[in-house]
Amino acid sequence: MLKRIHIDIDVFEDRRQLVPGYLVEDRHAMYIDDSGVLWLIRVSPTEKERVYSEDPVNSLILATNVRADDVIERIYARLAAMTGFDFLMTILIPMGADIDFEFVDTFSA
Repeated sequence: MLKRIHIDIDVFEDRRQLVPGYLVEDRHAMYIDDSGVLWLIRVSPTEKERVYSEDPVNSLILATNVRADDVIERIYARLAAMTGFDFLMTILIPMGADIDFEFVDTFSA
């Protein structure tokens, strides 16, 4: 089960906001913003229980036009059940995403 948390995000340069989300791993969380964008972000724990701060450098949009929180649980369950190869073949390749696997250099030496 995912852990429900609040994430302290930087909305604008001078304004922060606490948004509800889910901790999906020790340092990563998912949340849906006010415009329906589902984010996967890197977070750090704060001194407050169940409150994490956003690392704005490491964020990824997973989906748009999302309206229900249960989408997070369903997407997390699907991704967690996949192997890396499954993810590559069923999601990235059909999207036409360009990928640069830096670890490939270790196989060519």
